[in-house]
Amino acid sequence: MKRGVLLRKFFIALQFLTRLNFTKNADIPEGGFRDSTVYFPLVGLLIGGILAAAALAGSTCLQQASIALLVVILEILITGGLHHDGLMDSCDGLLSGCGREKMLEIMKDSRVGSMGALGLAVHILIRVLLLLELPAELYLPVLLVMPMLGRWAMVLAIHAFPYARQEGVGKLFRGPGSKAGLAWSSIYTLVIAVVLLPARLYLALPLTLVGTWLAARRISNVLHGLTGDVYGLLNEMTGTIFLFWSVVAGRAILLL
Repeated sequence: MKRGVLLRKFFIALQFLTRLNFTKNADIPEGGFRDSTVYFPLVGLLIGGILAAAALAGSTCLQQASIALLVVILEILITGGLHHDGLMDSCDGLLSGCGREKMLEIMKDSRVGSMGALGLAVHILIRVLLLLELPAELYLPVLLVMPMLGRWAMVLAIHAFPYARQEGVGKLFRGPGSKAGLAWSSIYTLVIAVVLLPARLYLALPLTLVGTWLAARRISNVLHGLTGDVYGLLNEMTGTIFLFWSVVAGRAILLL
């Protein structure tokens, strides 16, 4: 496959997942969104690189609390809050206590409800607190890998679970060749994570995978599939799960 085609697919993924747009919507061919999913984790790695660079620069003049808040805010700015919007919509629907159809209807509503606002607030608070607990020597590798795993979770959700709606933006990313895309993205995500992370964080990878899979399966059972909003929720949830286990592993070593 020509290098230009590969770059084109990467830029499509970059355009959708971030505010870093290099390709106009009119230039995206049929199947372009679907074929771009294999590059989602690479986009996450790029985001992680920006976050790590910001944290490294901030460490020269800021306290850890300010750096943690900077990292969380910067990721929101890079992505335009895309995944956080999905998190809020998912919380509104899944925590509504209603039946499946009503949940899907609530999630489609662009207005944010109380559960969505609370869910986002709790999520940001947990992220900041975990970053404060993360040992300083683990900051850079964790920030590099965390967004990558979150975007890989989206690939898993897209290709390993059915879609809950008849129509929706999420369906643009589904289609033939999905299993191959999931396999390739899983392989290189794992290889990059192993290379970047210290050995004491290796166990955090399967624990994160299990947590993501169980959450996706539970939601899929409730909604009879997943939606674009849930993809965003799983992205954020996966990053937080990995961050949690990284803190646990890092602190456990310090106590030995």
